[in-house]
Order: sequence, then structure tokens, then C-alpha cells
Amino acid sequence: MAYKYCTATNWGKGFFTHEERKQFHLSGHPGEVWVVGDNMFGDQWINKVAGAIKTKEEETPKVQQPTQPSNVRYDKMALDWAGKNPWFGQDQVMTTLALEIDQTLKGEGYDPSEPEFYQEIDNRLKQQYPERFDVAPRQQEAKSPAQVVGGASRTPSSSSKGNKVRLSKEDIRLAEKWGIPLEQYAAEKLKVEKSEGDYTTVYNK
Repeated sequence: MAYKYCTATNWGKGFFTHEERKQFHLSGHPGEVWVVGDNMFGDQWINKVAGAIKTKEEETPKVQQPTQPSNVRYDKMALDWAGKNPWFGQDQVMTTLALEIDQTLKGEGYDPSEPEFYQEIDNRLKQQYPERFDVAPRQQEAKSPAQVVGGASRTPSSSSKGNKVRLSKEDIRLAEKWGIPLEQYAAEKLKVEKSEGDYTTVYNK
């Protein structure tokens, strides 16, 4: 496969896209040197990034330079990560968030030349958009039906519905907050409903 050599400054979002990565070879090297597949798509990308064409003789020493492998590794991992996330460069919201996380992690001391850097980007993205990563959302109380609790009255009744009250999520939350058994809370709520709006006192033993 034939290649072209150019220099171009990686500005971040939109510098290269997942679709472009599928159309031609692209690898980054020290000194902002890029090795680009020699085809129509590669030429279009070089024009897009205003790349300065270099000869193979000029840039081969930098590409093969053994003394600075970390930058090569960083660029390769960045390209690999982008290739695994086809939304990068296409979904504006997700791409912006990923770039913000990238800057945050660098500020926190994460090393972008290590795999843990990209793992942490994924972790934080999953926290924000679990549905985009097939992560099951945390179980919510909303999925539980409203709890029906029998009233405290022990007097038999011809209608069982008369001694039942439906507790909402907010009722259950308040009962737990105040330390009141659900049956006692239900009994007091039943009194309120039967009193048609008159006040009743809930005692916390």
C-alpha cells in the first residue's frame, strides 16, 4: 500500500472521523507527522486539515524514531478508541462530552498514553449515557407498583376495599423517613380519607 506524509495540527473534534478511518490508512507520529493512505479519500482529508505534504525521506526518521514511542502510542490509542466509538465526530453531544472528559482527566493527572485514560473516558460516558453503552439503568422505585396496605382496623367489614388504602411512592418515602410502620401510616391515611379532608395526627412511636 502506498502512503503520503504530511504535517498537520490535531485540533480535536472533527480532525478525523470514524468514517474517514474506514476509507484510508491514518496514523500519527511525533512532530505532528501523519502517514496517510494514498487514495482519493486520503487526499481529501489532507486538504481538510490543511496538511503540508512532506517527502518520505523528510519524515521517515520521525516516523521510525525509537526514542519517543509514547506519542506514537498515544496517537494509536486515540485512533483505536475513536474506531471503537463510531459516534465520535458524528454525534455532537457525545463528542463534546468526550472531549470535555478528556480535558478533565488530563487536569486530574491521568496519562493519555496509558490505556486507563481511555477506560476512564468510557466509564464517565457510561455514567452520563448508560443507554448508549447497553448498560442497564439503575433500578428505580418507579418500577414498583403502588403499595396497598391494609388498614389497622380489626373490625370485620362487608367491603374489603373499605379497609384498604393505596400508598404512593411519596407516602412510603415519608413513612420510612419518619420511622413509621407502613401499616400505621396507612391506617392514619385511611382515617384522613374517611374524614373527607379533616386533619388527623400521625404518631411516631
